[in-house]
Amino acid sequence: MLTPNQPTISTRCASSACVQVTLTDKVTVRDTKDGGDRVTFDVEAFAAFVAAVKRGRFDG
Repeated sequence: MLTPNQPTISTRCASSACVQVTLTDKVTVRDTKDGGDRVTFDVEAFAAFVAAVKRGRFDG
C-alpha cells in the first residue's frame, strides 16, 4: 500500500536492485541501483499498468 509522500521500496528487492515508488498527485518511480532518473506517471496510468502486470499482460 502506498502512503502519500512516503517513498516505498519494492518488497522483492535484491540488495541494491530495487524500485522505489512515491505517491503524490502523481506516481514517481526510481531505480535505486543507480540512484538516478525518476519517471513520473499519472495515478490512473500507473494503476492501469499495475493491473496489466497482475493480469500477466507482459509475461513472455
